[in-house]
Amino acid sequence: MKVCLDPKYVDEDCFDTVWITLDATQASTLQWDTQFELAKKSVKKGKKLVFYLDFGLQDPSVLSSETFLYSLMLTIDHFNQRYPEFKEHIAAICLLKTDLEFYRLIDWDFELLNELKKTLKVKCETIHEFLENKDLKFKLNLFSSQLIANLLNLLLSQLPEELEALILIDSKWKEVTYCYQILTQNVFSNFSFAVKDLPIGKYQWTKTAFYKGYFLENPAHLVPLSTHNTIGFLVSNKETFLEKEPQIFQLTSKLQKLGIALTVIEEEQLSEHWRTLDAVIGFKSLFSENALRQLQGFLATDGLFYDLDQEQHVDRFLSLASKELSLKVTKLKDLSKQVMSKYLPPSAQ
Repeated sequence: MKVCLDPKYVDEDCFDTVWITLDATQASTLQWDTQFELAKKSVKKGKKLVFYLDFGLQDPSVLSSETFLYSLMLTIDHFNQRYPEFKEHIAAICLLKTDLEFYRLIDWDFELLNELKKTLKVKCETIHEFLENKDLKFKLNLFSSQLIANLLNLLLSQLPEELEALILIDSKWKEVTYCYQILTQNVFSNFSFAVKDLPIGKYQWTKTAFYKGYFLENPAHLVPLSTHNTIGFLVSNKETFLEKEPQIFQLTSKLQKLGIALTVIEEEQLSEHWRTLDAVIGFKSLFSENALRQLQGFLATDGLFYDLDQEQHVDRFLSLASKELSLKVTKLKDLSKQVMSKYLPPSAQ
């Protein structure tokens, strides 16, 4: 799936999926005829569809409206009525486009601020005080992301269950560790992510000089590194994980150049994923006892582990990734030669 986010280029052959934004804000009249006509034309051209239900969540006042939930349910019901018409052609539905600062999506009234302080056990009196401290800002954002995720899960429960649900994240901060810790929470387990310019999640979101942007499936999901899926990156939920930012950013940048993506997993969820993994990487010194037990179980199944605390392990892992990539390219070239020799005369090869 390769999705163009710019409507001017939806007819380009390089894109097989069309992004269609539906105004789902409270002010919307739900007159989506123009958008559905575009959907019909795109389907006739053999393209898939991604509908973006734009609820206007970027405006924090939206969530504080007393009629907000009622309005959302009416909007989703309206979409569901048209869904059967496009059911076979919808690749996914997007419920949110945002950056990593989830706290900006929330209107922090007195009651909610008190709940935040009680949950985090701090005495800050304003959101500004949270933002002045890096650790508190992270906790604020973690709390905020959970609130937003709970809302999105509620909305998702009202939509057809077979739909893949997307969240697009604009990673302006380029803080890989921060992004990992936010997005690997259980509350987001029902969603696929497209993270801009970072090799995180199922999809890559990229900007070019010609398009407003597009996203596509990560190479590791399209062409597995091995007979199984990909490589798992175990993310610690400890605050000290954020201190590993330089090492992680350097590693993920190298993997991105190789066209290799990681399956990012919260450390204590390894047992739920290890059947699809050949190898996992992570900072062993940060793992909880439960995570270490799960890691031992993974190793007992002949899985590989590379400890990012040890430089020789990092070098070994990158060497493995490079070899797997070279092997994959060689196999593709051999396959191409076989196809050419089978279907083309010698003079044309």
